[in-house]
Amino acid sequence: MKKEFRVKKIPQCLKQTKIGEGANAACYVTTSGRLYKELHGEGEDDYITKQLLDYKYPGLAFPEQIIYLNDKVKGFLRDVVEGTKVSDLDLTKTDISDFLLAMIVFENQLRDFSYDTGLSLYEINNNNLIYTKDKRLVNIDTDNTQPFDYLGYKVGNPFFENMKEFANSIAPILLTGNFKSQRLNQLQKECLLGGYMRPSTFVSEALDKMDHFIDVRTISDYQKGLTLLRK
Repeated sequence: MKKEFRVKKIPQCLKQTKIGEGANAACYVTTSGRLYKELHGEGEDDYITKQLLDYKYPGLAFPEQIIYLNDKVKGFLRDVVEGTKVSDLDLTKTDISDFLLAMIVFENQLRDFSYDTGLSLYEINNNNLIYTKDKRLVNIDTDNTQPFDYLGYKVGNPFFENMKEFANSIAPILLTGNFKSQRLNQLQKECLLGGYMRPSTFVSEALDKMDHFIDVRTISDYQKGLTLLRK
């Protein structure tokens, strides 16, 4: 598969159906059924972009082909990831055990990516995390990936930085609260502030504590259990 295309004008076949737009780019489904993400403005340099084409991690949907316009990166092509945004999940129907397993697998992929590349991902959030039909978590916004943090200093441990991003993403539904258990409070702190602990570790321990007084099957049940653990 050819990885780079240089064009003088963006062909209309890439912009068959618009499916969303953000501050930096708009996304389309092409006539061939792929996803095309077009950057606003004149485009960007390809300092990091070319590296991303060679990365293959199932939980991270990296650009697979670059579109150049006037020697600037104007957009990317990749396969469409089918599923539901985590922000749009029906929590009353989403099985907590399946979601926990998806978290663990995603964290392992995030670990491998972090230590293999030394890069940090800055767009892991509930609108970019997709829960697929085969019960996997996939981050679909990966082109904003850099070797430095926002202040321009080298990231000491990219895995911790990336794990914090993931923890902050799922915090609204799985981590929030101040608990009677000091162990849970410490795990939550280490997830959200330090990235030292995987969020799945917190969820696993919380489920163990809930097992004594509530039947937990869905994320909604789990949220009810969190409320009880705060009392």
